Amino acid sequence: AVWGIPTAVCAFLIHSVRLKRLDGWLAREMGNQRGAAGNTNTAAAKQG
Repeated sequence: AVWGIPTAVCAFLIHSVRLKRLDGWLAREMGNQRGAAGNTNTAAAKQG
């Protein structure tokens, strides 16, 4: 059981870092999609 504690702590830290990176990637992707959709709608509104 003593050997399991450091392994669990390392796994938790690695997983936390990966989730943080995933959150950042998703935020950038959502920002890009919103920006692209906003630009398309704005361009259509200007033409109409």
